[in-house]
Amino acid sequence: MSRYILNEGYALRGWKGLPFALRYPDPHKTEFFDKESYRVVYALDGAHDIDEDALSKRQRNLLRYLIEHEVAVPAEHGERLETELSQKRERICSGRSVLFWVRKKETVFRLL
Repeated sequence: MSRYILNEGYALRGWKGLPFALRYPDPHKTEFFDKESYRVVYALDGAHDIDEDALSKRQRNLLRYLIEHEVAVPAEHGERLETELSQKRERICSGRSVLFWVRKKETVFRLL
């Protein structure tokens, strides 16, 4: 079992009707997942141990792809993702709160 974290620039996102998304460093690129696949992406928070043997073949392939393409990296020194609420995204999404995760740095920045 290992712990992984999203690489810098990547963020977990969700919107009404599209709850399972991964935003890439290029702000114009977002990948959407079904619930089963998103469980793997969601576990890339540095806090969860991922047991590849317990994953389905599809989940295992996704995890390997994310690691090979450096979307996910091994979590070191207790690194974890932090929850942030974006005021700008809240306004864009018709007043609904949009929760997403960002990689924690020495200081946490509020994404707008």
